[in-house]
Amino acid sequence: MQPKAFVASLTAWLARYNCQIIFCEPATTGKLIREVLYRELKERLEVMECPQAITDS
Repeated sequence: MQPKAFVASLTAWLARYNCQIIFCEPATTGKLIREVLYRELKERLEVMECPQAITDS
């Protein structure tokens, strides 16, 4: 793949899918994936309302 085509693909994905592209070394890939998944789950759980609180109101 030519560098121009690679950059064009990356920027198109950013625009189309509102995604983040993160580059890392192979040695840190597992840790980074775990951290991203952990933070995503934590954020989603914090925004969810607790069903117990809804029934107690």
